[in-house]
Amino acid sequence: EGLIRPGAVHPADLERQFVHTSEQELVNEYLRQDPRLHRPPETFRMEGLLNEMKEIQHSQRIREPMAGPGVSDIVASEWANDFVANAPLIHDQVLEEQYRAIQDSASGKPPQWAEEYLHDTEHAIWASEYENDNKQLHETWADDYVEAVSNNELKDTAAALSEISNDPKFTDSKFFDFVKKLSTGELTIKDDQVVDGTAEQWEKEFTSEQQNVHLAEEEQWANQYEQEAKNDDVWDNLQKEWESYDRENHPEHPWLSEYEDTYNKEYDFKEENPFENHPDPFNEGLQMLKEGNLSMALLLFEAEVQKNPEHTEAWQYLGTTHAENEQENQAVSALRKCLQLEPGRLPALQALSVSYTNESLQLQACRTLKNWLFHHPKYRQLIKDANQLPDDTMVTSSLMTREQFHEIENLLLEAARLYPENVDIDVQSCLGVLYNLSGDYDRAADCFRVAVDNKPDDPELWNKLGATLANSNKSEEAIIAYHTALSLSPGYVRARYNLGISCINLKAYKEAIEHFLIALNMQRSDYGSTTMSDNIWSTLRMALSYNGKSELFPAVDRRDLALLNKEFDISTP
Repeated sequence: EGLIRPGAVHPADLERQFVHTSEQELVNEYLRQDPRLHRPPETFRMEGLLNEMKEIQHSQRIREPMAGPGVSDIVASEWANDFVANAPLIHDQVLEEQYRAIQDSASGKPPQWAEEYLHDTEHAIWASEYENDNKQLHETWADDYVEAVSNNELKDTAAALSEISNDPKFTDSKFFDFVKKLSTGELTIKDDQVVDGTAEQWEKEFTSEQQNVHLAEEEQWANQYEQEAKNDDVWDNLQKEWESYDRENHPEHPWLSEYEDTYNKEYDFKEENPFENHPDPFNEGLQMLKEGNLSMALLLFEAEVQKNPEHTEAWQYLGTTHAENEQENQAVSALRKCLQLEPGRLPALQALSVSYTNESLQLQACRTLKNWLFHHPKYRQLIKDANQLPDDTMVTSSLMTREQFHEIENLLLEAARLYPENVDIDVQSCLGVLYNLSGDYDRAADCFRVAVDNKPDDPELWNKLGATLANSNKSEEAIIAYHTALSLSPGYVRARYNLGISCINLKAYKEAIEHFLIALNMQRSDYGSTTMSDNIWSTLRMALSYNGKSELFPAVDRRDLALLNKEFDISTP
């Protein structure tokens, strides 16, 4: 019992009391307790909750933002907008605090709020944007600022702004760095663009220096030219300097000098001519030409033009005979000399156009054909403007354009239509030459067929027909035309040479070699004149290679015609 505290009721006693108490007594005892514990439940009062929320909202309502200084306007309109557009969503309460910070900055603390904003919120994101889009930010800021001030005022304003700020956060910002560069002139505004002021200044200095250098050089050159102009050899010196420059700077394109040396040079006479004292070399040359002795005819025509340099017909025959003898360069020189004496000599113009075609000088051939039409009494009226006739000595290219080809083609076709009842063989021949230039060998062959049908005893026309057929890979037909030409003129070296080429195309190499050797023997003069064609020798070497006779190459290199004649059993007169 000592263990029981005084006044305490034992649990066993409580149990006995509960068991012996009636139900009514238990109910009365419960009701005597705190009535608030037993009142019925009330419904949810939504109205009161809404009132409480309105009070809270009213107490947190913010004021309208006030207009601030220029820098604040820029920051609030540009940087805050960039942040709202790019920053991730954040909690409403944080956003509310940031907005209140903007309100405070509008009251007069733009540098501090801007730096705290960048430092406390999304500074890392903004910095990344600034680095990646630095140029765009500068230009955007400059566009707004340049509207109010000029470049000098901008620099002064930037300098003042950089001096009045003592906030270390602002002075360490990229915006302050931009303003400082504006104040020192490292950056400037030009044409609404932010540009490097240092580079612009350097450019102006460099341009000025270069202009001074150029003026000095021009003045020096002018003085030097004026001094040299007093010398009678000034043009010779200029020509030498140009040739030297061309050789040094364009060694891979010596085409112009080669053309001048090959086609515009004076005719190259033989050093020794046994007919220089012949009483009538021209008529004797015509007789040798009829007999097919081209080498003798050439020496006689040379003797004639050396005695009578103004004899145009002799120059013409000298040129055409060289062409028949497969010596195109000499032919061009002689024919050009003939046309210098008589520009309207039609046979010389026609022959020169053929020589140009053989040398693949398309433009020169076209010009010569147009000159032929202009000087022809029947077709002169087709050339509307004589002033447009080109000067054949002024050469810039050897290729004809499509327009040039069609111009000459239309003129020649119109000439052919003027007299449809009488075929003009020369017009047909000129058309054949023109179509050979353009590679239309079928039309060219048709023109030459018309020509030989009307003049079947002309070996030159048959040779031209054969060459055109050979160009169109019709070697069998070409051989027939060549043989016809040789039957009319056995000494026609060019026809013999062309026949040998057709034999190569048909892989008849031995026969080709024989034709080349016959042509070389015809070129060899009884008077020891070396008039043999280099073209024939080089083609003979190729035919020997195809025929497996490379051991005879040294004989070709030595021009040992006697050894080659013996090897292939070629009889000589």
